[in-house]
Amino acid sequence: MRPYVRIVNLSLLGTDWYIKQMKTKMNESAPLPITMDDSKFKAGTRDVIFYNDAKIPGSLELKDVFDFITSDNKQVMAQMQSGEEVNYLPTKNFRLSINPDQVISTGTLSADKKAQIDTVLNFTYPGAYVTKDNLALMDVLAHNNWKRPIYFAVSVPSDNFMGLNKYLYNEGFAYRLLPLKPDTAAAASESGQANSVVMYNNLMNKFKWGNLKTAKYLDDVSLTQMFPLITRSYLSLIDNLRKEGRADLAKNALAKYREVTPDIIPAPEIAWRQFYMAKLSYELGQTDSADKEINKIADYINNSLAYNYLQFKDGKPANNNQIRFSLSLLNQIVTYTKTYNPALSEKWKAPLDHYIKDFGATLQY
Repeated sequence: MRPYVRIVNLSLLGTDWYIKQMKTKMNESAPLPITMDDSKFKAGTRDVIFYNDAKIPGSLELKDVFDFITSDNKQVMAQMQSGEEVNYLPTKNFRLSINPDQVISTGTLSADKKAQIDTVLNFTYPGAYVTKDNLALMDVLAHNNWKRPIYFAVSVPSDNFMGLNKYLYNEGFAYRLLPLKPDTAAAASESGQANSVVMYNNLMNKFKWGNLKTAKYLDDVSLTQMFPLITRSYLSLIDNLRKEGRADLAKNALAKYREVTPDIIPAPEIAWRQFYMAKLSYELGQTDSADKEINKIADYINNSLAYNYLQFKDGKPANNNQIRFSLSLLNQIVTYTKTYNPALSEKWKAPLDHYIKDFGATLQY
């Protein structure tokens, strides 16, 4: 337990009573840097602040935007047809100016990363309005000054990231906000960005997986939520380590994933993620392991297609989305393995051609 960490429920952050709680100390956790007076976020006040483009060129400092939308000055408000005067969001283009020395002094980043620190974080707010939870989050972001780490759980919808996606780095089950010059290609990739050294230590040493590997029974949450989440985390780590040229660490992480997770495919997402895991195995020179994974995934897909074909032949409803997914993944397997194992590619090309022929006209595949 870390009593100095403050966990924030973003769903509750839209209520005045919860924001008030966040402004107070809890256990060893200091209050959040929420500067708003209670009167500015009381129930019925600034519940929703709508966007009204003021045609401002470039971007505005987040603190200035926050001050504008929380101002009680009638002269900076918009007047509704009813005559009511309300705050509004004048732009979606925000920036956070960064002092690299301050970032280093707070321990957010080490001195050897100073050249990688971005002096201005430019980001675009994704919504058409600001709800009270996002208002509180803007307050925190504008006034934290990198004194405390800010994380988002990996299970949080990306809409909650405030448009900061390219500055978020996976450390296991949470994304950490870091003021590094963004790698837009990495941020948009399947595996995303990772703070690899920290993430490696978490997944390899800190996190405990219990009897996930050996349990005789796994409930629905474990199979459809936790298992995919663990798979995504290891995939992100392995891919980022490979891109960074740390092949040995990537191989260690691959071995750890296989050591702690069950050798099953309980859901299509696992098949998809494990296919990418197999691709990484090939690229890391672990051909035998990759071949084994490919056969397991292709078997799963083949069984799914066979079941749906029986349904189709008997005039029963078939899962067309599942069929399209299976054909697409099997096609990728056949295409990708041509380079690494042509015989394996040919092995699975036969059922692929068979099912494309059987399902093709119906699915317009």
